[in-house]
Amino acid sequence: MATPLNVGVIQNYKSYWATHFYAVLQCLHSHRTLNYTPTALAYYPSWKLRDLRADLPFNFFHQIESYLQNWGFQYFMSVFLNYKMSSDIVDQLIGRLSRLYNIQLLNRHIGYRFFLAGSDSILSEGLLDEFTEVFPLQLNGNRSNAQHLAQQSDLCLVLSFPIPYARLAIFGEVEGLHGHSLSNESYWKEKLPFCVITIGVIEGAGKNVYISDTFINNIPRVNLVFERKHPVVQDFLKVLNFMRVLFSEGGGTKMRSGDEEFDFFFNKVRQHWDKNTVELIDDLRTYCNDGELMGVAPKPIAIITDIQA
Repeated sequence: MATPLNVGVIQNYKSYWATHFYAVLQCLHSHRTLNYTPTALAYYPSWKLRDLRADLPFNFFHQIESYLQNWGFQYFMSVFLNYKMSSDIVDQLIGRLSRLYNIQLLNRHIGYRFFLAGSDSILSEGLLDEFTEVFPLQLNGNRSNAQHLAQQSDLCLVLSFPIPYARLAIFGEVEGLHGHSLSNESYWKEKLPFCVITIGVIEGAGKNVYISDTFINNIPRVNLVFERKHPVVQDFLKVLNFMRVLFSEGGGTKMRSGDEEFDFFFNKVRQHWDKNTVELIDDLRTYCNDGELMGVAPKPIAIITDIQA
């Protein structure tokens, strides 16, 4: 049975909107499997927004927009779920996994952090250095393969434990377009069974977020879904819409939203039309305020041995 959840109150709208713009541009810069990507430009990684409009088909952004809705949403989630405003959602994820696998995770960890996973993104490089063990250790008699999971999943939640000091990786799948598929048996024929967190966007009559347990092929998972009309999803789509207009009209576009914080970042993007985009992405990341992120302990120093005790 699906349980409705509340996303926390937004305390810092600059941080919130920066995360949306950061996710779109970071996906455009770092995702290897987009049909049109700056990685194909001769001057990558020192590319400019103007370069894409000049060197790619005029409607290139329209052609990749649905892919950015899907893959870009996992970039967004990898930052957004680290915010304090998302802590209740994350506690629900961890608590449900604890119950499903009869293991104490929620009250034992001392911090967590979400990372992007998958070999289709440059951002996943170095992920294996962020954890010491994978959860669950075994499924149906089979042990997990950390390297395969890091390469073939979408998202990684790392929990830190104090005694013995360890960092536990929990992998998941994200579907920013077809979240309903996460509950279909056919979807998992091509996916790794050790991905036990699923996050998706679904069609729905409301503007809600739901969490539920799923059992496919005898594997328990926790499923988190956002209805497409939920403000977080709509705000992400709004950024994509403005970026499409930007690439259509160029850096001189006069388009405005009427939202002061949103327009602050859209103007920042416009002003970087003919400048290094990597510098723009780095600048946006500084607004994703670390002061609003959940604390995570330092690097691991020992393999976890018993977290059920």
